[in-house]
Amino acid sequence: MIATAFLNEVAGYAADRIGKVVLNGEYEVENVQKTLNEHVINLEYMVPKGAVENIHTIEVKATDGGLISKNEVFIPITSDTVIKQTLFVEEV
Repeated sequence: MIATAFLNEVAGYAADRIGKVVLNGEYEVENVQKTLNEHVINLEYMVPKGAVENIHTIEVKATDGGLISKNEVFIPITSDTVIKQTLFVEEV
């Protein structure tokens, strides 16, 4: 079992490395609000109406451009939309 304090430290490191979110491989969101609660990273960002018609992929990118996570989704954007995303740092 990994100690909770270490998981929290790793989550803090991961949160610090998050630089932006890329939607559909094209639209970049750099204004990403990050909050850390123990080993859970919460992301919140706004997608303005017209930026994309639908979101098919969400990529969380590091400050150096490296991929942290990628999720396939379907989110229609019919108005300004606030996206809330949660990343869990946990032992598997």
